[in-house]
Amino acid sequence: MSDKKLMWISDGIQVFSGYGIQSAGILNGIKDIFSTTYEFSFQYFGQPITLNGITLVPNNPQDQWANQGTMKDRVNILKPDYIVTLMDLFRPCEWLKDQKNHLKQTGAKTIAYFPLDGQPLPWGSVYPTKVWEQFDYLVPMSYYGREVLLRELPELKDKVTEPIWHGLDTNTFKPILPKDNGFIQHSQDIFKGKKFVAISVFRNINRKNPQALIYAWYKFAKDKDDVLLLLHTNPKEPVFSGGTNIANLVHRLFGPNTNKVLFTGAPEFSFSQPPFFVNEIYNIGDIFVLPTSGEGFGIPIIEAMATGLPVVVTDYTTSRELLCDKEPEELIDTDLKFADRGCLLPFQFFPTNCLELTQRAQVNYNAMVTAFDWYYKTKKDVLKETYKKNREFVVQNFDWQVIIPKWREFFKKIGA
Repeated sequence: MSDKKLMWISDGIQVFSGYGIQSAGILNGIKDIFSTTYEFSFQYFGQPITLNGITLVPNNPQDQWANQGTMKDRVNILKPDYIVTLMDLFRPCEWLKDQKNHLKQTGAKTIAYFPLDGQPLPWGSVYPTKVWEQFDYLVPMSYYGREVLLRELPELKDKVTEPIWHGLDTNTFKPILPKDNGFIQHSQDIFKGKKFVAISVFRNINRKNPQALIYAWYKFAKDKDDVLLLLHTNPKEPVFSGGTNIANLVHRLFGPNTNKVLFTGAPEFSFSQPPFFVNEIYNIGDIFVLPTSGEGFGIPIIEAMATGLPVVVTDYTTSRELLCDKEPEELIDTDLKFADRGCLLPFQFFPTNCLELTQRAQVNYNAMVTAFDWYYKTKKDVLKETYKKNREFVVQNFDWQVIIPKWREFFKKIGA
């Protein structure tokens, strides 16, 4: 253990969000390197508390993005040697744009562990200030992100490291038998007569293209009674958070009593369900589908593959590095491309919001219908044989025992 102090800024380790889970996994694996490990949690507003060797530093409930002196005060008091951010860098945070007076005033080195879910770089991260150049080190979470950053800001090449992928607990996300699946045991009537089940796990926001998924499933399932689309998401995500009411869309297309689409949390939903419950959901499916407009990494993709599922996902951003060992093959007479671990959906770009100004992918939902039909007609034992190596790929590349040594080596190189 060194005498150095680390401050990590992200979703809290107690939060079941993608960033929260990554923060917990990484910090638990590197905390012994430092004399003190702090986490500034955007969602924590209590008194400072130490959990399993990690001290939670509270945010100010009246200062959501810690702009009104909150971040500066915390840094002045804690005096960390290293500060890591795990967040979108276009966020309206003055302390990201003026690190000299908000993060580095006590001598800290700053590190961005960053996502890029589209190109070009998000407008808020380059104008009026290039947030990227404020950091001492830039750690991409994907090869896609590294490529985009170096293409647009090649002058920062000495700050950019090799990517460190996200980690996963492969002892939690794994294949389980139906008799051990609590979701199936408590919902057996729902799955009677269902030959083919597609799973999707996502936050119900426009960036995930949930409407395209619903429309594609409607077209695919209209003449079938043995299919089910199981959605682990909030069916009524608030509009102010970028959400859509896809429950209304399902009701309008399928009717009020459909047995072809099911929300896991209806009528109430929360992402606070423990990971073992989410693993049960994956283990119900025959395929996993995510028609996203762009992922910074794609945690549900590797969670699904850890259970042995093939993945149907938009052919954009990180998808190829997660699904392909070699160039994907086109299915004859379609635009579909089949990869080693699933299927890549074709897309077109469409205008994006004024905050990020990044290109967003809109999938061709007819191609999604074709993908559903192909997997529906393929025998289950063939699917299992074809994609049995999906889990092996995840264990070899994303298990925490693989990811944590990369972080420890990184901190060793920079002097921690």
